[in-house]
Amino acid sequence: MVDNIIRQAKKIKWMQIGKWVTPYLMDSIANKAVATPYLSPLKYKGILNSYLIIDGEYYWDIRDYQDRLKYLSQFYHKKGAIFLLDFYTFAQRKTQETLKKINNLALETLPLNALSNKRIAKVFRVWSELSDSLLYLDGIFIALSEVIEKTIYEDLSKLLGEKVDHRLLLAELFPPKRLAFVIQEEDDLLFIAQEVTKHKVLFKKLLSNPAKNALNIINQCSLDIARQIKNHTEKYAWLSVADWLGPLFTIEYFVNRILKAIKDDPGATLKKRQMEREQREQNIARRLKEIKAPKKFIDMWRVIRDLLDLKLREYDVVSIAGYRARKLLTLIGQRIGGLTYEEVMQLTFDEIESLLTTNQKVDKGLIQDRSAHRALVRLWTKTWLLKGKDVTEIKDKLFPKQAKISDKVIKGNPSYAGKVSGRVRIIPTIVDLSSMKDGEILVCPMTNTDYMPAIRKAAGIVTDHGGILCHASIISRELKIPCIVGTKIATQVLKDGDLVEVDANKGEIKILS
Repeated sequence: MVDNIIRQAKKIKWMQIGKWVTPYLMDSIANKAVATPYLSPLKYKGILNSYLIIDGEYYWDIRDYQDRLKYLSQFYHKKGAIFLLDFYTFAQRKTQETLKKINNLALETLPLNALSNKRIAKVFRVWSELSDSLLYLDGIFIALSEVIEKTIYEDLSKLLGEKVDHRLLLAELFPPKRLAFVIQEEDDLLFIAQEVTKHKVLFKKLLSNPAKNALNIINQCSLDIARQIKNHTEKYAWLSVADWLGPLFTIEYFVNRILKAIKDDPGATLKKRQMEREQREQNIARRLKEIKAPKKFIDMWRVIRDLLDLKLREYDVVSIAGYRARKLLTLIGQRIGGLTYEEVMQLTFDEIESLLTTNQKVDKGLIQDRSAHRALVRLWTKTWLLKGKDVTEIKDKLFPKQAKISDKVIKGNPSYAGKVSGRVRIIPTIVDLSSMKDGEILVCPMTNTDYMPAIRKAAGIVTDHGGILCHASIISRELKIPCIVGTKIATQVLKDGDLVEVDANKGEIKILS
C-alpha cells in the first residue's frame, strides 16, 4: 500500500505551507474542512483535492494552491478594498457566531457524566463541526495573505520604484489595529504587577522570599490581588494550547512572570508600551504622507489591518474551541478505554464517534504508534491514515533533505528591523520550549501563541515559513525583536549553539561559527 501511495504522490508537485504540532483529531477535522465546498458571500468553493500532513508538516498540491490564489487574486484585483471588506465582514461574523455557539455548548459545566455515550457523541459532533468552519477559514487566510502581500508590494513598487526593497516598509505599515490576546495578556499581567508594587508589605515580602512561597504570600497579604491573578489565569490559561496539545498555563506560571515583572517597574513598562503604540501610529501616518499614498491605497491599508486583527482573533478562537472541549474529550477518553486527554487527541473524529456509538474500546497500540509518527494523506478522492515506519518512508522518499547554502548566509524576509548576534536555539516543536535561554536566537518552523514563552526570551527570531503578515512578524513588531521569516531552510541548516548574526535590515542570517 505504501509503495502505491508514494507512486501516486510523486505525480504531484508539492509545496509546504507550514508546520504545526497538531494532534490527529485536529488533522482529521481539518481534513473535512479543506476537502468540503464552503459557500460564502464571495461565492468561493475552495476544495483541496490532494494534501499531506506528515508529522505536523502540511503540504498542498501546488496546482490546488495556485487555483486558490488565482481565484482570490481575480476578486482582489477586480474589487480591491470592497472585496477585502466583504471577506472581512463574512469571516468576522462567522468567527463571532462560532465562538458564541461553542461557548453556548457550556462544555465545561455540562453534566457530561450523566450522559450516555450516544448523547456524548452528538455533543462531540456539534463541537467538531463548529471547529471545522474555523479551520476552513485558516486555510483561506493562508492563501489570502500571500495575495495581499504580493499586491501591496507591487503597489509600493509603483509608488516608490522597483529598485528599492519595500519589505520593511510593508511590515512597518501593517501592524494590527488591536492587541492580540498574547499582547493583551502581557499588558494585563503588567497591570497586576503594578498593583503588587503599590502594596508595600506584599512587594517587600515577594522580593525577600523564595519564589516557591510567592503564591502563599500573595494569598496572605492581599485577597484582592490573589483574585486578580486567579481571574487572569482563568482568562488566559488556554494561550499555551494553540494546537490543542500540552498542559494549560498554571497560576504558578503567571505568578513567576509577575515576580520577574516587579523587579523592573511594571508601571513604567506598561506606560512605555502604550506610548510606543501611539508613536507607532503617528509614524505610520507620517510614512503614508511621505510616500504620497493615494486614497485607493489608504482604503486598502485600513481594511488589511482589520483583516490582520481578525486573522489573529480567528486563530485564537481555534485555540479556545479546543480549550472548551478539554473536559468533554477527557471524559470521552475514560469512556472508550481509559485514555488520557493526550491519547484521545491521537484519534480521528470518525474513530472517536464510532467508538462512542458502538461502545467499543480503543487499541492503545495504535495510539502509541501514532504518537511516534503519523500522517494523513489525501490524493484526489482517497484518504489514508498512516503510522510508524510507513510515515518515515513516505517522508524520506517524497521530501529528501537537500538544504544547502553558499557563503554561510541564509536569506528570508525581514519583518522587524534590527541586527543582533547570538547563539541558535532550534525549537522544532513546543515540546522543546523549555530549552530556550534568554538572549538566544529562536529558530523554528513557524510560531503561534504556544511559542510565546520562548519568544519572550529571544534576542532574534528566524522561521522557515511565513510572510510579512504571519504570527511571528506581527508579534516581533509588537515586542520589537529583530525577525526574519520565510527562510525555508533555517531549521535544516542551523544547529543548536551556532553563533549567528541576524540582520533583519537586509533579511540575512550569517553563520559566524
